[in-house]
Amino acid sequence: MKNSTLRAVVYIGVIAFCVLSAWGCGGEYKNEPAKPDVSENRENITVTEKPQKKNWNPYFPYSSDQEILFEGRYYFSELLEKQTTVYVKKESSGEKGEIWHITFKRVEYDSYDSDGRYPMPDECLDFYYFLIQDDIIYWYSMPEMPAEEKKAFCEEGVLPKDYIHIVCQENEKKDVLSDDESGDHEEISVCGRDKNIRQYKSWYVKPDFSDTNSIYTFVFKKNAGLIAYRNSWTAAGKNAVQLWDGNHVALKESKKDSGDYWKEFIYKNSTCNLQTGGRSFEDDCRTDQIR
Repeated sequence: MKNSTLRAVVYIGVIAFCVLSAWGCGGEYKNEPAKPDVSENRENITVTEKPQKKNWNPYFPYSSDQEILFEGRYYFSELLEKQTTVYVKKESSGEKGEIWHITFKRVEYDSYDSDGRYPMPDECLDFYYFLIQDDIIYWYSMPEMPAEEKKAFCEEGVLPKDYIHIVCQENEKKDVLSDDESGDHEEISVCGRDKNIRQYKSWYVKPDFSDTNSIYTFVFKKNAGLIAYRNSWTAAGKNAVQLWDGNHVALKESKKDSGDYWKEFIYKNSTCNLQTGGRSFEDDCRTDQIR
């Protein structure tokens, strides 16, 4: 009798132990399979979050001030080829956007112009201001931007009324003027095998078609930022600057007879160059073709 009672007590104790083990520490009993080790699933995880940076735009990925070495060609008193440093500096930021100012370091000529002026004026060193939002880059085409306009853009997303141009966006932008019209021309081309380059060009044709001036090109590459810049104040090609990041851009001789002022930008690992999406710079320099 005693042995039967002892066996019963042991049996009940084993059952109670198993139930309590399954129940856990104060939790509800769940009959679930064991979860696999987290490390086994890591390769299947895709990170889709953007870096923790407000107004993050992959075509302007800078999070702090930059000094970037660019190759350069300049034509003032004479043609000069020389590297320079491009400075990318944040001016202000807010909930609605950021404003950056881009300039480059003056290069030294060996001589002065015949009239004694320094061949590269200070205004030639300035790219002016870039207003950054998630999906658009604006260019403010004046050397000074009022403080109240900076504040309105960064805090409220309000654009200045004048001197503002879209220079980078998702889709291409066609020139609204035909080749035989005077006025302000501008366009954005989508380039690259992966469609990861945005090329902005603008130029002004005088009403009497006597000249083309204020010719600008900005080129942005996804996850790289600004990779090329070009500016000429006259169609003849003088008073001109051409800069490019050698890691992303190369040059080739133009097939057109445009003198020694310019070589054509060729974007590395890309199917696009300045001929794509509209008039080439060499066409802009030939006023007989503008007519």
